[in-house]
Amino acid sequence: MAQNVTFNRIYRILVGIRHVNGSFITNSVIGSPLHMELNVDESYSSSGTSFNPCKLNLYSISPEAIAALNEENASIRVHAGYSDVNGIAVPIESLSRIYEGDIVKSDSQNDNQGNKVTTVTCQEGWFDCRDSMITGTEITTVGTPYDGFIRDRLAFHTGYPIDIHYREASDKVVKKSGSYHGKWYTAMDTVIDKASNTKGKEVISKLCWFYHRGRVHVTDLIPTNASLSEVFNIHIIPRSRIKDSITAGSDSSEYDGYSPVGLKTIKFRMYLEPEVSLGDVVELEPSARDSLGGSQYIVTGLNTQLSLDGDRWDSVIKGRLLG
Repeated sequence: MAQNVTFNRIYRILVGIRHVNGSFITNSVIGSPLHMELNVDESYSSSGTSFNPCKLNLYSISPEAIAALNEENASIRVHAGYSDVNGIAVPIESLSRIYEGDIVKSDSQNDNQGNKVTTVTCQEGWFDCRDSMITGTEITTVGTPYDGFIRDRLAFHTGYPIDIHYREASDKVVKKSGSYHGKWYTAMDTVIDKASNTKGKEVISKLCWFYHRGRVHVTDLIPTNASLSEVFNIHIIPRSRIKDSITAGSDSSEYDGYSPVGLKTIKFRMYLEPEVSLGDVVELEPSARDSLGGSQYIVTGLNTQLSLDGDRWDSVIKGRLLG
């Protein structure tokens, strides 16, 4: 397995234009064996969306690729993984998508070794937050379920499909009528805050929303089996895939004055696992070394660090215990 994760790295980056209907028109393709370095931080956010920033260094790419990266309103889709898994060849066109983002800046310079390095910075959902406006005014009336308002009204004003991963979402209803206009993401922030339930209540919830791989997701920052309606996937993580020691702790964050005391957390670095996504569940393989195996954690943070010819082809996973 070590040879597989060290020497069989491949990637494919699509550069193009993402349209409001979700389609992606590819104008250029960049891929192995050209060297590249990537660092992506994806996470739940307690306020607004985190935008999942990405920094990408591309080496010796073609002038046509550079032009595509500098096109107005250009976006990228990054696919990465391994050329074979358990001895089975993986076509480069079949690689899992590990990131999708809008290009905020692209700049090409020669390094001290004479290589042309193109540095690209991206934010996920950047153009949507910049450009999407509520046409006219959207009004909420008392008793309207928040999830219905998000799906049926606010969704019309964004270029992304919206998934709500919260079992009791339909029970969260408007207590006081209101109206929304202007930037769609500002309305989304306000609605999510109003739908949260963090003060003086028997059942605590703190909702959040974020862009992730071409969709908008709404979920709970305080994950429990009772609150989450679904998960994307469950991944059993073999100990042989973990590179460093595992950090276990507890979450001391406060959400509107409420702190989920004793909420266990976990953090570990492993060889790149392209299938793991925010909101997925990871479960460590049991081990005699600790008692962490068998417990399930919601992935609330995902740091992807890639260097085609370097020492990193890694996923750093943060999770909260699924209670």
